[in-house]
Order: sequence, then structure tokens, then C-alpha cells
Amino acid sequence: MDFRRKKEEESASAPKGSSAAISEALFQGTKCIFEKISHLAKASEMENEIRRNMDEWKTCTIKIAISGSSGTGKSSFINAFRGLQDYDTDAAPVGTNETTMDPTVHRHPGYPNIELWDLPGVGTPTFPKETYLRKINVDTYDFFLLMTCTRFYDDDRWLAKEIISRKKRCYFLRTKIDDDIRNGKRSKKDFNTAEWLEDNKRKSLKDLYDGGVSNPVVFLISSAWPMQYDFVALQQQLIDDSPALKREAVVLSLTAISEKMLKGKLEVLKSRIGKHSTLAVLGSLVPIPIVGWKVNYAVMKNAVELYREQFGIDDKSLMKVAHQKCVSLEKLKQDLCLESDKIFRSQGDFFNFCEEAYDQALVGTFAKAIPIVGSIISAVKTAPAAAAIQNKLLDLCYKEACRAFQYQSE
Repeated sequence: MDFRRKKEEESASAPKGSSAAISEALFQGTKCIFEKISHLAKASEMENEIRRNMDEWKTCTIKIAISGSSGTGKSSFINAFRGLQDYDTDAAPVGTNETTMDPTVHRHPGYPNIELWDLPGVGTPTFPKETYLRKINVDTYDFFLLMTCTRFYDDDRWLAKEIISRKKRCYFLRTKIDDDIRNGKRSKKDFNTAEWLEDNKRKSLKDLYDGGVSNPVVFLISSAWPMQYDFVALQQQLIDDSPALKREAVVLSLTAISEKMLKGKLEVLKSRIGKHSTLAVLGSLVPIPIVGWKVNYAVMKNAVELYREQFGIDDKSLMKVAHQKCVSLEKLKQDLCLESDKIFRSQGDFFNFCEEAYDQALVGTFAKAIPIVGSIISAVKTAPAAAAIQNKLLDLCYKEACRAFQYQSE
């Protein structure tokens, strides 16, 4: 795909400014200022409060329990879910000879609040049904994933019913789908992948229904190919079923392996622009030359670093893509026409970007409409400017992420 031409088309079709979006960001940012400024003696106290609020998702622990017998592919799934290859340093050890004797936690390398717990299979001499729930501390997990690479048995159905009775979310994962499809193609000349997938899911659902499991949800996955089959659907299900207080944490902690996931991250990051803008406003309230500008610069730089990391276009993520495509990192960036990492190369580059974003958004009218005097005027003018710049930064990173996703899919 000609990503340079695609980028030019995106630029040509991009809106020159969204007064509604800027107005909302202005409202949210200034509202926070005027509500808090009378209660806090120092702007730094308010800044700390906002930063704690923005980082709260990082402390929201999500515990995902994964149960299945040895050889079902639990370790490979744990690695794929965390965006790791089986050979990476932080990867869970893979091998059918490994047997889980105790619940073992594997944290996401970038977001340690996401915990994947490898549980022993139920129904073994060491973990009989009579003591299984107590030994695994069943009430401590947010989600349960019950895995098999063949079919679901009585012990799986028993565990599912116990979990559901405790009002916990439980999903069934039929793993190693790619192996089954490959074997099917070798054994049948007219093998139809779509029909096989549909038939396999139908049989799995029937087994579970017949075993007394109410409303079972089955995903057919391949840990070797997470962008295929139901891996993406599983991610989305976890997001949809997360409690409201934990949903943001789940969205920001999962690796984006689909365009739908990219859009989900975009929505969450847009909702945070008001808070970022408020931090920029606080810089204007500092009565020390240069300090205010440095605060604004740091806020913007931190924001774009977060956007690039979330969308998988930071250098660490791109290095993996470059390795898969057998190209250098610089060649990959050039092919994808990435610019988000160049904005903060110098003060001049940053000023040019800010000036363009400010002019496009036509934000001057908002500042003039607010009849307030003193240093607060400077702060209010900063709010729409900061919102305009961050909207442009976020839009740029999102479009780059979409191009990178298409590049990986080719």
C-alpha cells in the first residue's frame, strides 16, 4: 500500500477544526480550575491531584484466571495476550511437560495491573473438585477463561457453573485452532475453513448447554495468530463485560490487535484531553517567566508519548514490527510516513506544530468571549489552545497507528 499517498489523502480530508470538541475541552478544563482553585492554596497541589486521577487506571488491578489441563496452550495464550513471543525474556515458559502445581501470576510487562493467573486443571488427584475452589481462591478473580484444545468435559462444565453461580464472568476458549485447520487441509481436499469453524463452535456450545451451563460464550483462538479467528473478539468481550470503574484500565492495558481496539483506545484517550489541557493551564498560572512554557511543553510531550505507546507506534513496538518484516526501524518509519516522533526534536518543530493546530482550530474567539482579568486570562487562553494541540496530536497518532496496522496485515 502507498502509505505516503494515503497520508496525503488523510490530510486533505481532515477537518480544519472542531469548535464543539474544543469548546468541550475548554469547558472541562476551565471548570476544573474554577472549582478547585478556591480550595487549593498552590497550583502544584492541584496538578498532583489531576495527575493522580489520570494515572488511577494504572493502579486498577484486573485479575484474569486461566484454567486448563497441561498441553492446552495456556502459556502460549498468556504470552500472546501480553503481546509477547514465546522466546521473549518475560514470556511464560512453554512446553507440554510443564504442569502447573500452584496458581501462578504473569503480569503484563508494560501494565503490571493486568494479571493473568495460570491455574492448575480441575479434577486431578492434587486438585480434586472438593477442594479446588478453595485452593485457587476462586473469589479473587475478575474473569475466568476455561481452555481446551479438544472438547470441554464434565469438570470444565462443573467449574463453569460454580463460577457463574458466584456472579463471575466465564468464557470458554477452544485453543490451537490453526493446528486443527492445518490438519484438516492435509486430510481433506475440499476442506472448508469457515464451515469447520462454525461447526466446531456449534458443537462446543451444544456440549456446554447439554451439561447445564447457561448462556456459554465460546471463542476459537490461535495464540500463534492472535489477529485471526476469535482472539480480537475475546479482547472486546473483556472490555464490554468489565465494570465501569475498570473499563478504562482494560482498554488502556490491552495490546491493540484490531482496528476496533484502536478506535476504543482513541475514544478513551479523547476523554482525557480535558485533564491534559488543565495541566497545561496550570503552567500559565505559574508567575515565573519560562516556567509556564516548560510545563506546557512537558505536558504535550508526555501526552504524545502515551498516545504512541497506546497505539503501538512507539519505538519498542515498531522494533517488533520491523523485525517481523525484516526491515530497519528507520526504513519502517519512512515507509509508514511517521511524524509523531519528530514533533519534539526541537523547539522550532514543536512551535510550528502548535501554531498550525491553534490556527486550524480557530480558538481565539473562545478566549475573547470570557470576561475575566488577570493571570487567569492567560490560563483560559491556554485551555483551548492546549485542547486544539492535543486533539491534533491524538489524531495524528491514531492515523499513523491505522497505517501501521494495515502494514502488519499485508
